[in-house]
Amino acid sequence: MFYFFFIGSSLGAIIRKGGFGMPVVMAIALFIVYYIIDTFGAKMAREEVVPVAAGMWLSSVLMFIIALVLSYQSSTDSSLLNIDDLKTFFKKKLKSKNL
Repeated sequence: MFYFFFIGSSLGAIIRKGGFGMPVVMAIALFIVYYIIDTFGAKMAREEVVPVAAGMWLSSVLMFIIALVLSYQSSTDSSLLNIDDLKTFFKKKLKSKNL
């Protein structure tokens, strides 16, 4: 659960517009995603689709990865979802695939 601190602090640093409300809404949305993934992993572990350890740690590992990405974006002072950056990224990838 320590990764929620990194997610919340990174969201607060990245989302400057909207005051207090937008980071809280984003944090609540991420917690809901965490809860859904946790429930999904527990159900898969109960039904023995995946090993118990994998099912129980699935949500924690995914949230840890999200926390790392958001912390990196926060430390480099980049925006959360900049459409122009995504366009240039995909253009570079498409050019490298065509060569």
